[in-house]
Amino acid sequence: MNKKKIFLFFSLIFLVITINCVLGSVYNIINPDDGYYIISQLQDVYKKNENIIINFFVYNESNGDLIDNSSTNCSVFLSDDKGELIVNGYATYTSEGYWNFFISSGNFSEIGKYNLGISCTSPIQGGAFVKYFEVTSTGLERFNMIIIMIIFIAVSYTILFYSKITKKYAFEFFSGLLLTVIGLYNIVYGFEGIKNIVIQSFGVVNVGIGFIAILEGAFKLNEGER
Repeated sequence: MNKKKIFLFFSLIFLVITINCVLGSVYNIINPDDGYYIISQLQDVYKKNENIIINFFVYNESNGDLIDNSSTNCSVFLSDDKGELIVNGYATYTSEGYWNFFISSGNFSEIGKYNLGISCTSPIQGGAFVKYFEVTSTGLERFNMIIIMIIFIAVSYTILFYSKITKKYAFEFFSGLLLTVIGLYNIVYGFEGIKNIVIQSFGVVNVGIGFIAILEGAFKLNEGER
């Protein structure tokens, strides 16, 4: 009976997490029944220090007509996860029937979450679109990058321990290179957006162990060739 309750409990947690992940990536479109309906191609994740071009269509909710700039203006704003405004300006209407807004790479120098909003209004109608997205160092989801980083660290230490047991110093040298690169990345960039004294200290440790492994591996290899 207890096992069934435990299974049910963890199943419920998994369901809640799954629903939250799904809803987290859904667009939040705000418009009255007779207002504007805004459709954009925004992604969930973008790469750090890269330009973003936002293209979107605006439709009349009541009849489905495509809205142009004859009597409508569309403004776009971008804010960080603290709510501080980064970019605010008007979108441009193109001859192809969609609206366009350019955000330069300098606005995405920090890893983290950003909020983007689009507001389109005319003298009698309006509609809005709000969505959050993440900026990561690689353009991949942060969770995936953390898993990849953990795998690299685990593989590096596994190779290092293997080289110690088997006395294969080429592997020790290689593991030292990996740990040094990972450590330097942690010192400079943190752990995929998480940058504090603990992560940086962990990076220093990795660099230290990696550097020793490089020196020892190179020395033993050189010694073996004599």
